[in-house]
Amino acid sequence: MNRKKNAPSSEVEVYTSRLYELNAAAQEAVRDFSLHDIDDMEGLEKKRLRMHDAFTTLYDELAVFSETLMGEDFDLAFIRNRLATAEGEAKEQLERAM
Repeated sequence: MNRKKNAPSSEVEVYTSRLYELNAAAQEAVRDFSLHDIDDMEGLEKKRLRMHDAFTTLYDELAVFSETLMGEDFDLAFIRNRLATAEGEAKEQLERAM
């Protein structure tokens, strides 16, 4: 899932809601796996794969979410640093960017 570098707060709320849903799906997959008949090897393998896929999706989206937030923090820190050392027109441009 591709995200913009500067995610507005409403996007963060939607994203955390999505992560909550993915977490619930992963927990459900673990429950299904743990309650499955141990003698049914084929069914057990299907449940294991479903559990693996649910956690992989959760971790992938969590990584993208974290990267988005860190990227935004980095951008702001970079502009603040440049603002402290800038002069004249460049400083005015950076102040508008903030």
